[in-house]
Amino acid sequence: MNVVINCPHCDQEMIIDEAGVGETVDCPACSKEFVIPEGRPEDEVKKERDKPADKQKEEPKKEEPKKDSKPPMPSKEELAALLPGAQRSKNDAALNADAPGIKVKTIQHHLCIDMGKDLFDGQVAKLLATIPREDIISVNPLSYSYKDSGGDIIADFGVMVIYQKK
Repeated sequence: MNVVINCPHCDQEMIIDEAGVGETVDCPACSKEFVIPEGRPEDEVKKERDKPADKQKEEPKKEEPKKDSKPPMPSKEELAALLPGAQRSKNDAALNADAPGIKVKTIQHHLCIDMGKDLFDGQVAKLLATIPREDIISVNPLSYSYKDSGGDIIADFGVMVIYQKK
């Protein structure tokens, strides 16, 4: 008997022989590997699809959130609260700069050029000197682009330091 299953990664619907339940296969749509779950009989699924529209309306469907949906855009107030010097609630530990936890510092190369001198290496060394070695989680190179004052797009680099602040 054939059963209907969905890929757990991309939700691609497939019809397979129930003898394949429990086997590991690659999804034909997304090529990701998964174990075939127990599905619903194919004839049962076809009957549900063939129901008249008025009967389908009687049965409320559970709406599942889309896996690839983007989070909602933050409001102007939420964005303003993230700016340096913004008024913050003392109860909000996530936004409290003195709270212990994970901190991230990004240094962009183009912001480290002063009067034609490249101060990037010195700025990175200065930052790393202020953080105890055991608190550094990672130092990651970055590639980014920006528009210069003439409107040209410039490719540049930087570094992101992730560390613990106790």
